[in-house]
Amino acid sequence: MKIKDLSFPRFGSLLLTIACFLAAVWILGVIHTVSGRTTVGDGGVQIPTIEGPIPVTDKSHIWNGAAWQWVPINLTDYKYIEQEYYISGIANVYQVVPKSDYATTKLRSGPYTTRIVIRRPADMRQWSGRVAVEIINMSAGYDWTAIWAALWESIIDRKDVYVGITSKPNVIPGMVRFDELRYGRISFANPSPPDRQSCGKLPGETGYDANLSKLYENGLAYDIFSQVGALLKSSDPSNPLGRPAKRAYLTGESQSGGYVTRYYNWIHQRAKLSGGRPIYDGYLIEDSGTGPSISADLNQCAAPLASDDPQRILNHHAEPLVVINSQLFYPRFGRPGNSDTEENRFMLWMAAGASHGWMAQYNYSDASKADQITAGFLTDRDVFDHFTCGKRQPEINLYMFEKMLYKYLDRWVEEGKAPPAAPDPEIVNGQYVLDPDGNIRGGLRMPEMEVPIARYRGVLTPSPDCTSAVQPFSPARLAQLYPTHKDYTDSFRRAAQKLVRDGFLTQDDARKLIKQAEAAPVP
Repeated sequence: MKIKDLSFPRFGSLLLTIACFLAAVWILGVIHTVSGRTTVGDGGVQIPTIEGPIPVTDKSHIWNGAAWQWVPINLTDYKYIEQEYYISGIANVYQVVPKSDYATTKLRSGPYTTRIVIRRPADMRQWSGRVAVEIINMSAGYDWTAIWAALWESIIDRKDVYVGITSKPNVIPGMVRFDELRYGRISFANPSPPDRQSCGKLPGETGYDANLSKLYENGLAYDIFSQVGALLKSSDPSNPLGRPAKRAYLTGESQSGGYVTRYYNWIHQRAKLSGGRPIYDGYLIEDSGTGPSISADLNQCAAPLASDDPQRILNHHAEPLVVINSQLFYPRFGRPGNSDTEENRFMLWMAAGASHGWMAQYNYSDASKADQITAGFLTDRDVFDHFTCGKRQPEINLYMFEKMLYKYLDRWVEEGKAPPAAPDPEIVNGQYVLDPDGNIRGGLRMPEMEVPIARYRGVLTPSPDCTSAVQPFSPARLAQLYPTHKDYTDSFRRAAQKLVRDGFLTQDDARKLIKQAEAAPVP
């Protein structure tokens, strides 16, 4: 039985019982619902209806909640709590106007219901006023909190709030399999009937793909991002944070990073609060393209832009966009130039040697194995674990750079001071320049790259033993490079401390890396 079916009259006395129960819950304040009819400011962005927190019980818990990740986080240890809410409203579907100045037209509109997950200080008097809003990644077919994995230590240390938004309907089937009562009401229903849609298929048709289903409309997401941000910045009693956020940052990784880019290009300038202030004060993207051929997929049947359309490049805004890319996703054939002007604030770092996926990311962004089994993504027979790199093949921890970039983004907004520019990789004819050991030259370099004991290839997802991404040097090569263990650790320590002095690495993370190097069997 789905939650959204509880109002159907055929349930008779059962309906009355449930209605009484829900009324009691409402009276007790377990679930709080406030109408979202108010509009905010000149942009007319509607505050959505919010309902919750959704109770967590022995039989029902948050999908990919912090306590149910691959490596669980007990937020109470950090004086944080986690809450989940339903968000509902009316969202428009947009179309990019070809060869325009980033103009859009509204195609249609329709109702939606999604969920947000909030991780916040238990005592909101401690709150910094900042909110990191993540477009939760959906590429695995389920919600996968990649930005949380990268930033959770910084978010907690800085007393920020994290808000994750379920953003794409392809995740609905798995969430319903996991907990139909909890997630059966989530809906991104396509406002157009199937016979009027120019793309996609229906369930049961050959080649059906939930990523392009006629049941759903991916393009509802962009107004959802605006409405959630407007809610978090509002003084409305329905704001779950209790007071308006001072600054809000929209973030995304990989496919979700593409959503951020499109929002930045076509939606940002139209999503305003009172007085014309932007809903989002800045943007952070992890490992996704920002040029030179940006997708205009504001709706799921959108046609690509013509090759001569000027909107294929990144738009310019006073609100900064910062990007951290791996070696795999660095735009080899062109990239926007770093800029710090009144109307164009952009910064891109590339972590040399880093892969798209990495161990810490999977540990803290992925749902637990037990929950994946319940949702149908794994079985009891699956011999499955996240990849593990050996002591002679330390991975490049891209997230350590990302934590610094997140801090600099906030400083850029608050103080107007841009992040330090990182070195670009050396590229000739669209290809990385390699050193004799097969590692690329240039880029922002962790100590593992500056003082290498392995070749780093920068792959999409490392193999379980990590050798596809990080290939250890031979003992002979290690002995040639580092005659003694002290030679290795001294060089490593100098490289780590230089990153600290240059502002790319925290002292705590430098200590972690140095301790790891000291334990490595080198030479």
